[in-house]
Amino acid sequence: MNARRSSSALIAGILVAAGFLLSPPAPAHAASWCSGTTFQDFDNDDHADLVVARTLPATQAGVVDVVLSGGGTQTISASSLGFASAAGDAFGASIHIGTIDTTDNCPDLVIGSPGAAGGGAVYLVRGNGDGVAGTATRVASPAGAGARFGTTVGSLDLSLTRVKVIVGAPGVDVGTATDAGGIYVWQLAADGTTSSTAVLFTYAAFGATPAANDHLGSVMDTYSWHVTLGVPDRDVGSALDAGEVVTTSFVDEFGAIQLDDWARANQNSPGAPGKAETGDHFGASVDADTMVLVGVPGEDIAGRKDVGCVMRYGDFGNHVVGNWKSWDQNTSGIPGSNEAGDRFGAAVHLGWVEILVDDDPVAKSVYVVGAPGEDVGSVKDAGAITVIAPGVKPAYGLTQGSGLPGRAEKGDQVGAALGDLPGEYHGPYYGGDGILVGAPGEDVGATVDSGLVMSARGLLPKAKFGWTSTTNAGAIVAGARYGWTLPTAG
Repeated sequence: MNARRSSSALIAGILVAAGFLLSPPAPAHAASWCSGTTFQDFDNDDHADLVVARTLPATQAGVVDVVLSGGGTQTISASSLGFASAAGDAFGASIHIGTIDTTDNCPDLVIGSPGAAGGGAVYLVRGNGDGVAGTATRVASPAGAGARFGTTVGSLDLSLTRVKVIVGAPGVDVGTATDAGGIYVWQLAADGTTSSTAVLFTYAAFGATPAANDHLGSVMDTYSWHVTLGVPDRDVGSALDAGEVVTTSFVDEFGAIQLDDWARANQNSPGAPGKAETGDHFGASVDADTMVLVGVPGEDIAGRKDVGCVMRYGDFGNHVVGNWKSWDQNTSGIPGSNEAGDRFGAAVHLGWVEILVDDDPVAKSVYVVGAPGEDVGSVKDAGAITVIAPGVKPAYGLTQGSGLPGRAEKGDQVGAALGDLPGEYHGPYYGGDGILVGAPGEDVGATVDSGLVMSARGLLPKAKFGWTSTTNAGAIVAGARYGWTLPTAG
């Protein structure tokens, strides 16, 4: 989910073989080539742009804002793209940014709308160097009503010419297992004009029996040719909703939609810290590259409910995982303390920084953890984030009024969502990823739950960068919960 990744070519004309509903293709931009110098640059000015959804309240269909670094905001909705929309569509419930359209090298968007038309839909919105185009491809759900197709979206870039699009559908029934869920995968050619039939992968593909209410596909991260699936509602033995994570990779071969390898991990896996318990929701958030970062916001510790923790492990291939590490707010060196309802790990972000060692740049992993239920003093559920940078510097926490813009207020839920912003800061010692932090419960003036997004063009050191904040374009809307959904990039 970081600037280290690239993503899918999102062009009209795919999935015809699958019988999905398509719109006409987006017109080509006159200057039909983007420099690609900076990832996530929609207006081709070599600066990353901000993409944020407003999916709530349920009485609205949802919109996505593209805030351009060169000035102005493009607001995208199903209606603006020429499609019917209705309350509860949840347009923008998931957003994925990709840059593997080899015809123009411009970033594109995959936008999920799991409430659309009963079964869900996905919109493929093409970038054109001036932002995003006003037309898009609409991919209707291949499953029946209630599939929630588009709850998560992602892509795999295999050798840059073998792009696969991945869509989570956690409401898919598998045999008699209601809402067992699954992921749909289909292939694009290098130019996006050749399609394949979508293939559904369920738990059976990962060596396990699909079960009712697993909701496979509800949490997903994609990176290179790897897919990481959080399954927080999966039962582990007798522990209901203990949760599990599935990592899988796909064959790097054009036209092949088949698994290369997979592994399953939960808190009963060999070497895993703790044990699988009812309501842990291991896998409620995930982010991965060479390691897998997992949020466990329902973890109870020392009799305190929903304290939360975060775990990291490695997928070694051949269904084997290991090298486990765990942190909570009582772990030595982690700021704060374990309190009921903190939900530490409700969102996670695996980033990186580059430090100089003997004048040579060395990349180091950085883990960012959201705790939207964190109380700041007497302020309930103000929320916080924690930055953990092993081998770089001590962990530190950020709250509004202490490192983040604004002030801590009841119900702001800082850290409910974390997203990608490519780093543009390259100082004498540090460079690397940027970060987006959502505070969907933020009140803007007297407007309740309008929402706020905070961003920084780097993660470390704290004194070297400044945070900026953004509210939705146009009128501030009560209940818009701006920042509830932030983009992934893969």
